[in-house]
Amino acid sequence: MYNLFVWLSGLLFSVALGHIVVKWLNFALRKYIGAEERPAKLTPTLGCIERVIYTVFTTFSSYHYVIVTLFSVKMAQRLITYTKITNGDELKKAGQHANVFVICNIASLCFGILGGTLILYFRRK
Repeated sequence: MYNLFVWLSGLLFSVALGHIVVKWLNFALRKYIGAEERPAKLTPTLGCIERVIYTVFTTFSSYHYVIVTLFSVKMAQRLITYTKITNGDELKKAGQHANVFVICNIASLCFGILGGTLILYFRRK
């Protein structure tokens, strides 16, 4: 029963608190750069699923390469999309959006890894 509580606590920390912080960070950064468009409705759900994946793979210490691979592919795909823009004004906006994307994804990754680390820490107690 204790292990179930530890797992649920770690996942709740990772998913719920991570969702709140990343959503606020995304909103604040988009407001700072003056972006009018909102993220897609599916984006928060995908972020929560990613944090669950990061948390689960963090608890199994031999699978850290999966986290690095998933994160690298995601970053490369998005940054390649942004680098295809060559128009001067659009290029500046694309760079700002790419920075917001990277910052929010690093924050999301940190919450996923921290949730998994909390599970590992309290499971050993």
